[in-house]
Amino acid sequence: MKKLLAILLITVLGLLPLLSAAFCEDNTEAEPFTFRDGVTWGMDRDKVISLEGKEYEEDEKEGRTWLIYKRKKVGAYECKLIYAFSSDTLDFCSYWLDEVEDNVFDNLIRAYSLKYGDPEEVSSGEFIALSKRLTPSTPLKNTDLFSVCKWEPEKGTTIYMFKNLNTKCIRIYYMSPDGAQAGDPGQEIDLTGL
Repeated sequence: MKKLLAILLITVLGLLPLLSAAFCEDNTEAEPFTFRDGVTWGMDRDKVISLEGKEYEEDEKEGRTWLIYKRKKVGAYECKLIYAFSSDTLDFCSYWLDEVEDNVFDNLIRAYSLKYGDPEEVSSGEFIALSKRLTPSTPLKNTDLFSVCKWEPEKGTTIYMFKNLNTKCIRIYYMSPDGAQAGDPGQEIDLTGL
């Protein structure tokens, strides 16, 4: 009888991890990438307005709806905040800081690095090509000099921060996983070798 009880106990202990895995399977979805105290990719225009407020301008261009908030903050700095929606789905956000002092870019890089880790440096040419695809009506010029940093926090979001050394402007672009392919819907994007 003791042998039978010992075999039964060993069998139950051996099956316990399997039973535990079957009954405790994690069925929760991953939390979406969240920024600006609650904004997530895929939100509709009305939800973003409910979070950011109703003092915005709206524009339609490049097949997207743009919400422009003229007086917001990123870190300690006043900026223009711009959201872009494709088919009423948020897939792009940017901060525009104009005529900033030299230390602002470094301060923002430090703040973003604390939150998202060390940035990757990106060549000006690569970023200009991306900018032309994202905002063809206001492309950056090849003659401008830039300092560009890139972060790829979890969940597929890409963040670019760049400084135009000629105009002392800083732009920070947040791109959703879907926003990475943004641009003119009729535009052919070559994915060879990627």
